[in-house]
Amino acid sequence: MAASQSRPRPGYTAPMPRARRTTTLPWTLRMIERSGVTPFWVGFAVAAGYLALSLLWHNLAGPYHGIYVHDVPFWRTGWRVELVFGLLFAVPLSLATWVLRGARRDFDALRPVLRLSEKEAAAMRAGLMRFRRRDLVIAGLSGIAAGFALNAAVTLLLHSEVAHDPIWRVPRDLVLSWLVARLVFIALELGRRFSRLGEEHAHVDLLDPRPLAPFARFALRSAGSILVSASLCAPLFEELEALPVTIAIVVWIVLLAVGALLLPVRGVHRRIRSVKRAELWRVRGMISATRQNALAAGHPQALASAAALQGLAAYLTLVSGLSEWPFETATLVQFGAYLALPVGSWLGGAIMERLVALWFH
Repeated sequence: MAASQSRPRPGYTAPMPRARRTTTLPWTLRMIERSGVTPFWVGFAVAAGYLALSLLWHNLAGPYHGIYVHDVPFWRTGWRVELVFGLLFAVPLSLATWVLRGARRDFDALRPVLRLSEKEAAAMRAGLMRFRRRDLVIAGLSGIAAGFALNAAVTLLLHSEVAHDPIWRVPRDLVLSWLVARLVFIALELGRRFSRLGEEHAHVDLLDPRPLAPFARFALRSAGSILVSASLCAPLFEELEALPVTIAIVVWIVLLAVGALLLPVRGVHRRIRSVKRAELWRVRGMISATRQNALAAGHPQALASAAALQGLAAYLTLVSGLSEWPFETATLVQFGAYLALPVGSWLGGAIMERLVALWFH
């Protein structure tokens, strides 16, 4: 007995913005895409560029003399935080490149189960990486506002030389907040588009969910990129004075990562649930009809109907136990490992800070 297969909803709703004049890809990602550089080299180049700019500025207007601060290498002072900020600029851009290119691969992998014409699929794929300029501006401004609030909180809580270098720190933090907010918006917007794709156009076979695996892969990639980037922030808040800020950031990041995991699969989850519910109603109707036939038929027909009832009951149990999510156990285990990164990084950084202090003193 074959499981029911889904039918596409009538009509075509494009989940991607179409007006090219009002949509774009951020210029940083556009340059990276045109260059074809791998995510690793993107991160390496951005980190190297940031560190070079930091060294130049702090030699001209700060406490640096070459790579030394008060005759000590800067990475053995509080200024080693600049190494972390180099990674904070580099890793999100690298992961954004990874997520964008992965989204295209996942869309191509989903193509056999999408009830779209070739023209519709081509238009949707072309619009996958285009975002409304207005939305990008709002996301960037929201990031700047959050970065300004975080900057003010750190200034009030910490009392180190590094924390009171506003001429460098404030523009740096606002640019980073602007960049990260836009990248997070892109990840969530892509998740929303995949959600609509799954709900409106995915073909579902209840007994073979493997073709829907790209939805889960994209969801894990988006959530993982957020958590990996967040784990780099942990060394910035090792001081006990910043513990309230640390807790607030970790909670916000966990909620954001859970949303990034569930958003891309929400639509296909609804589709699977709808198909499953329809199949259960169909099988229950068949069981009722077969039971009535068994009660009204003679002995040979009753035996055949009883055998059919057993098969239908087994099939009903099978369908009832099918998962309504395209996740496998391995996917959830990987997400759990990603989820542990920010907390583990913060605890590990605090422990290493104490060990280094003991070693040098």
